[in-house]
Amino acid sequence: MGASFEDVMRVVTTLSALYMCASPSSSVLRMHRHRSVGNASVLPFATLWVCNHIWMLYGYVTGNTFPVLTTYAIGDALSVVFLAVYARYATERKAVFRTCCIALACNVAVTIYVMLGKNGVLPGSQQSLKLIIGIVAIASSLALYASPLAAIKLVLQTRSSASLPFAMILAGTINNLLWVVYGFLVFDLFLIVPSSVNGALGLVQVALYGVYHP
Repeated sequence: MGASFEDVMRVVTTLSALYMCASPSSSVLRMHRHRSVGNASVLPFATLWVCNHIWMLYGYVTGNTFPVLTTYAIGDALSVVFLAVYARYATERKAVFRTCCIALACNVAVTIYVMLGKNGVLPGSQQSLKLIIGIVAIASSLALYASPLAAIKLVLQTRSSASLPFAMILAGTINNLLWVVYGFLVFDLFLIVPSSVNGALGLVQVALYGVYHP
């Protein structure tokens, strides 16, 4: 029997998500070649790490091993590498270190909560655990895809979108639209809602990049 549409979307969404997770690679390689982070902000890299980690935990809590847990576990590991390269060539080391510590604290706190919840140490049902982690995952997604908007002021001042990670934004936009389709297939609002919002945010950022192309 041939693969169902849902199976096809699982594979396509996974490939898209992996590409999205790896999309900062070009920017990171540029940093390594020039031994400088340029105008790039650490915030998108830090929020990418938090987002990947929390969605990995959501996949674990909901039992969605493929594509959610598998995809974001890989993204989690890649994010650590990206942050390490950024930190190596950053000039404002203290600010970068502080941002990384905040991201690490978020990941550790949510991980501990999930482990305690899954093992019945905390009060509440498994369903409430899924609900809470789903809400946290949505918040992390909104933070990830809105974070490049922090560079809008610089873009408008310099009339250049060089500070926007375009590859990451474009990959994220396409990825979110695919997650919307997959979310409807499995009837998961925690996938549908943030993906819809972030897809729209991504389109806005792509338009901004087009207007102020570096």
